[in-house]
Amino acid sequence: EITLHTAITGEVLDMSVAPCGGNTEAFKQFMELTGNP
Repeated sequence: EITLHTAITGEVLDMSVAPCGGNTEAFKQFMELTGNP
């Protein structure tokens, strides 16, 4: 598990309110153009 902090205040970021990720169109385009080294 990784704990992320804000760069300005140092507060811990609450990732429980973040939307679920996924293969967005931008991600798909990135993978088509560059791939994963």
